[in-house]
Amino acid sequence: MSTIKKVISGFIICSCFFVGCTDLNDMHQEYLDRGEKIYVGKVDSLKVHGGYYRAEIEGLLHYANTAEKCIIRWGNDSVEISLMNKTIKDTLKVIIGGLEEGTNEFFVQTYDKNGNSSLNESCIGTVYGDRSALTFVPKLI
Repeated sequence: MSTIKKVISGFIICSCFFVGCTDLNDMHQEYLDRGEKIYVGKVDSLKVHGGYYRAEIEGLLHYANTAEKCIIRWGNDSVEISLMNKTIKDTLKVIIGGLEEGTNEFFVQTYDKNGNSSLNESCIGTVYGDRSALTFVPKLI
């Protein structure tokens, strides 16, 4: 009796494996059909230094060794910077003027010669203006 139960349970387990299995690539096929995506190295350790109606964006280029240009976007505006003469140890420093007072979010993306882009990196900083200047307290010596 126990032998028959073992044979029947073994048969049920084996049949479940054969019925429940699909092709291994079925789960990944959608992504395989899209093709390969090449990413460019991004600007690392982004910082925003706020100023009087301007901001300086600073970041390290040690991952962006194949990048030829960098585009910084904020609001409806953008600026493009050439990275052709940069080395891996260089630092990206860009001053953007004519900004509105308040908090701004900047999106930095690098591109190579083939048009491949890096992941979008964001950084947030505060731009100062006349309203901010009125709240500053003079330093007593």
